[in-house]
Amino acid sequence: MFNSGEYTDIFLNRSLSTTGVLKGNQLRPDIIGKRIDNTFDIFEYASKSQAGGLALKNLQRHVDFYNSLGNVNIAKLIPW
Repeated sequence: MFNSGEYTDIFLNRSLSTTGVLKGNQLRPDIIGKRIDNTFDIFEYASKSQAGGLALKNLQRHVDFYNSLGNVNIAKLIPW
């Protein structure tokens, strides 16, 4: 991401509010990339404890929520 030249900022474990994705929201994806066009790419990496069951479903719900936002270019869940 850093070397691509497509991003103005890359945030690790920062809230949607802090990064400017969505004010007032404290969800903290693993990686948020702010693109030059002011849209965002969001990545969630499932940990071993999130590899299945309810924890994975909750993480997928977060990713679905990110994708529903108008300023998010892509949100992706990377499984364990």
